Amino acid sequence: MGSKDSVWYLYEQVYEDIRNECLASNVLFTDDQFRAEPASFYRNYDGMKPRPRLEWLRPGEITDSPKFISDGISRFDTVQGTVGNCWFVSALTNFARLQENDHRFLH
Repeated sequence: MGSKDSVWYLYEQVYEDIRNECLASNVLFTDDQFRAEPASFYRNYDGMKPRPRLEWLRPGEITDSPKFISDGISRFDTVQGTVGNCWFVSALTNFARLQENDHRFLH
């Protein structure tokens, strides 16, 4: 394992620090670098006609018992829609592919 000093952090966000701060403060994380707004998903949101309807929800607002992974994971679980999020879907698909072969990732 590398040391904390050998890792590059995007926007100097360190997961462990953020997690500890949120747990100590009893607050949910809100990323000020990736705001919960349509412009974060659509490149030309202001120029889109009609504008797509997008509602940001946390998992607990969708279901009473949210789970990150339920009944295993497969690279076939991801589908790109019209949001223009191919980079995100690709990352999830690759994560799922690795998870299929190596179950240590989330343990």
